[in-house]
Amino acid sequence: TDNSTIAIGVKTDSLVEKRQNISLKVDVLSLENLNAKYLIVIGAFKEKNNAIGLCLQMLKNGYKDCHVIYNGTSLYWVTYNSYHSKKSALNDFNNLKLDGWIKRIK
Repeated sequence: TDNSTIAIGVKTDSLVEKRQNISLKVDVLSLENLNAKYLIVIGAFKEKNNAIGLCLQMLKNGYKDCHVIYNGTSLYWVTYNSYHSKKSALNDFNNLKLDGWIKRIK
């Protein structure tokens, strides 16, 4: 049993190391180009770099569906994902225990 514990530890360490070497890129999307009706918004910023910073944190923490969306007027929304139904958005919101809100966009 001692050997399997060590093997698991080594495996975990290598996964963490590989994850840290991944280069992350955040694109700013336009609200008018989205097909969905609902978003999970986890932050709203006037400064684009602040929104990108939060999105990068989320991506580093494993939330691969994080995006920055410009709302067309003055804010950059950091969103977890986009959805066609409110029910789907609520499911993810509750299951992931995200701090934010669900926004209807269409």
